Amino acid sequence: MTDRCEPPPELRAVSGWHWLAHPGWGDCPARYSPPDNPGVAALWRCPDSTWADYVAHRAGWRYLGPVTPHAEVDALRTEVERLRPACPRFPKEPLMAAES
Repeated sequence: MTDRCEPPPELRAVSGWHWLAHPGWGDCPARYSPPDNPGVAALWRCPDSTWADYVAHRAGWRYLGPVTPHAEVDALRTEVERLRPACPRFPKEPLMAAES
């Protein structure tokens, strides 16, 4: 978690999904939209609201990290299943996708 409500420098110019945390409301996925012009605030679009980055910070939101894309999660799951036979301490049941 960062002290501010903004992505790391290498992601600040790129739109995308990230995780934010709020002390009273918990974790929330939000879409980050970088500013189009200098001096304009970046926006966080949550499922039920939109926040300028500095307003989100003042309201208590903090940045956690980028959302992992589905393709990357699927690739990791496949690799775990491939390695499972070589790891006797691994759980025997397959890893399941999270229910939505």
